[in-house]
Amino acid sequence: MTGSMRPLPHSSPSVSRRFVLAATAWAAALALWACTPLRAQTIVTVDLDKRHQTIEGFGACLISWDPDMERLYASASFLDAYLGQLGASMLRINLWGPSLPDPVPDWHDISFEHFKPEGEGHRVAMFLAAAKEFRMVDPALRLIGTVWSPPAWMKENHAIVDRGPGAIDGASYAYNGSKIDNRVSRRFYPHFVKWLVEMAKMHKAQGVPLYAISPGNEVMFTQAFESCVWDADDFAQIVGMLGEQLAKEGLGDVLIYGPETMTSSNWGKGIANDAYVQAIAADPKARRYLTRWATHGYTDGFTTDTSKDSARQFWNTIAATHKPFWITECGTGSHDWPAALNGIGAMIHNALVDGNASAFLPWQAAEKKPDEHALLVADKLTAKSRAAQHWFKFVRPGAVRVETTPATGVVPTSAFVHDANNTLTIVLVNPTRTALPVTLALTGAQRLGQMQVYRTTLNEAFEQQAAVAVQHGKIFVTMPPESMVTLHGKPLH
Repeated sequence: MTGSMRPLPHSSPSVSRRFVLAATAWAAALALWACTPLRAQTIVTVDLDKRHQTIEGFGACLISWDPDMERLYASASFLDAYLGQLGASMLRINLWGPSLPDPVPDWHDISFEHFKPEGEGHRVAMFLAAAKEFRMVDPALRLIGTVWSPPAWMKENHAIVDRGPGAIDGASYAYNGSKIDNRVSRRFYPHFVKWLVEMAKMHKAQGVPLYAISPGNEVMFTQAFESCVWDADDFAQIVGMLGEQLAKEGLGDVLIYGPETMTSSNWGKGIANDAYVQAIAADPKARRYLTRWATHGYTDGFTTDTSKDSARQFWNTIAATHKPFWITECGTGSHDWPAALNGIGAMIHNALVDGNASAFLPWQAAEKKPDEHALLVADKLTAKSRAAQHWFKFVRPGAVRVETTPATGVVPTSAFVHDANNTLTIVLVNPTRTALPVTLALTGAQRLGQMQVYRTTLNEAFEQQAAVAVQHGKIFVTMPPESMVTLHGKPLH
């Protein structure tokens, strides 16, 4: 549409000039359109009435081998960072085996009054002191405890550690043609159970009751650090015994979670995660008392697993048991942006949406310097912390995930309603390098007026933006490149 144009027959010169101008403008628009990438409107439907899992909490684990970290945990600045700013609602600790260093012949005689909190490593005292500080700030904080290793005298190798790394397949204690002896002797099963029950009693007496107990950390793996293996049948037996003893001693409200294997160990039949799920399902007592499945988000015990497939596969393995699923440890990747977006941001979204996880607790609340396994750097939030904050801050225990369609599309989206405080929270992720307009179409019984907006980008750290209105059940948001946005608001009545 270039070159000169003659007036149309029977038209006036002014009409001809207007036609020429319009045609030239249209040509320019076509040229611009041809060289400009399209940004299609992303539409996500949020069905407030279609509900999935109930969220039980977000948090991380404390470490106990560094005196500097013990001092950090007690500081007001760290408590504010972890509980106030980040919004953690759970805390995982180590139930330390050397708390009972000397053999007790009759298991009935085991009592927490004989424990030695200030003994080897000072670890029991440290965890108790830290838990008290945390609960003073947030009395509703949920404390969960995992056993890395029982007291050494209960084990066949008489140690809380092994000589080196190894792994069983879940069906036996065999590894490379030999038997692993880094495990509890059968004659001491009642002692192990009683020790754990007394651990629960001690925490309750100290004012920091345990919300849940795991009998074994990464039960397939033996390590040169504190560890203990359980094959699937023995793990099922110990769960049944522990649940029964907790109930007998008035602690039936303490949940049991496990087996804390690797989330990605979903291959084969009769091995790995399948073995533990099948053993629990086949044992009436274990089936009754193991109320939370728990795994760790690694591929091999160390390497961070960011795949949505492993969470989905594990959920498919356990879905028929109708028990909630927790991820209680994992690496969390880089502290930098946008790496954190595709690291911990993707991990949490995949765990919640594809794995229907009810709790998510990465390994280590903090380290002294940036580390892939820590959420914070000392008492400072990083880009990684901010990515986690999009869920931790407003998705509180008791919130229920509702349907988002698509949940994992161009803009991965998850949404949560909380009946107790009458709120709706929506978390959106834009991993692309392009600004994306998003329309959220709300369906269901609840009506909303407006939503508060919190955004993280390369230059924004969970910063509050202008509120957005809900217009005829729709919310319009523009996601900056490589960004996360949380919308939080209360429905109208």
